[in-house]
Amino acid sequence: MMKILVFGAGVFFVNRKDILSKEEIIAFIDNDVNKWNKRIDNIPIVPPSHIKEFSYDKIIVLSRQVEAIKMQLIKEFAIDEALILDFDRYCEYRVKNQVLCELKVYYQKKQNLFSKNKKRVLIIANVLNYGGASLAAFYAILALREKGIDAVIVARKADKRLIYEMTNKGVPVFIQELIGYCVWEQISWIEQFNYIIVNTLQLGRIIKELIYRKPVLWWIHESRIEYEYLDKGIIESLDSMNIETYVVSDVAFRTFRQYFHKINANILHYGIPDNSYASIRFATGVKTVFAVIGAIAFIKAQDIFLQAIMQLTQEERNKSEFWLIGACPPENQYGTSVLKQAGTIPEVKWLGELNREEIEKVYKSIDVVVVPSRQETMSIVMTEAFMYGKVGIASNAIGMAKYIEDEENGLIFENENANDLLKKMSWVLNNKSKLNSISKKARLIYEKHFTLEVFGDRLKTIIDDLK
Repeated sequence: MMKILVFGAGVFFVNRKDILSKEEIIAFIDNDVNKWNKRIDNIPIVPPSHIKEFSYDKIIVLSRQVEAIKMQLIKEFAIDEALILDFDRYCEYRVKNQVLCELKVYYQKKQNLFSKNKKRVLIIANVLNYGGASLAAFYAILALREKGIDAVIVARKADKRLIYEMTNKGVPVFIQELIGYCVWEQISWIEQFNYIIVNTLQLGRIIKELIYRKPVLWWIHESRIEYEYLDKGIIESLDSMNIETYVVSDVAFRTFRQYFHKINANILHYGIPDNSYASIRFATGVKTVFAVIGAIAFIKAQDIFLQAIMQLTQEERNKSEFWLIGACPPENQYGTSVLKQAGTIPEVKWLGELNREEIEKVYKSIDVVVVPSRQETMSIVMTEAFMYGKVGIASNAIGMAKYIEDEENGLIFENENANDLLKKMSWVLNNKSKLNSISKKARLIYEKHFTLEVFGDRLKTIIDDLK
């Protein structure tokens, strides 16, 4: 166990704090004056000027601004560079001290992990939560199983609720907190699988350990912001490899091509289960419910949604409810400001984060699904909306916009333009007679492009061709 200082007391740390559980954190360092003299898990947050008051083994930088913070520590406080580790370097350090990357395994005890004489696919994921990439991986397993292929998943960490849902569906879940950093000798248990799907951009580094030993498919879902924080050396080394690569949409492809110039990439859409109700039609309740579903985050643009709501007439707002559905931890500064603003609008409700069962129930009360995202390569939320036959309003920046014809099977507004979103919401409220037709046509998008059957056929063909 090391004594460490953690530089960064924000969301980046919170999302990775489990990795540091084996170390003794003696203090948090942060440049944000608003965090000073506060505590996380009873550990103080102090300004950088206090660093020399502590005796420590390493400083771990848990922030997107890694290079700037390193320079600050070296130039302003004369910290030896050898004492500074970013998240990737820390994980590599941890892995070097392990013989094996052992697994925690979750599955139904009455069930065998694998069937005899079936192909086996391992999906390697970063985090299993209710985000799009995680759910796409879950649905890939369901689709493969329908095609007679055994599939399981290993991830760095997982939401316990999603583990429960997956294992209840008969999907084994493996957890290894350093999976993206392990070397082959530590993960030789992978030998039992015929094919590997590396799910998400962030796990690219493990491909180097796998590609000469197993057929590998790299499936990428991420928006531009994630590329900006990827190690440039990793990008260069992967770009020189002949990796079978798929991206989730045209938007994802264009972003990928800006960073990777040599790898040939194709498009692989996901599919989702059909949980639709008996009839597909626009509900005609007393109030029209508009909902934005997804973690409260700048990239998801809930602020644009609220700006549009405030510009509706009072008469239109009286006929409506506006729901925000998604997680917002207290350290999320953007989310805190959004919820503060939402609290000033009587027609807005925040429902928090819901699991899949809760989401399925709440969809029955939603009339219009709004996806105002600033960046989003696809949008499982909009795909679900189409599956349920809901009216969808989407930013033209998301991948799903390709399938929407304005006022035919959904509505499109200009990215980050609250006034344009206002017009679309107002159109919905004043054109109720046209919404049943839009609902039915939205459902047809799902049936043609995004069923598990369509997805499974495409994925099986790709896997069968892997070498």
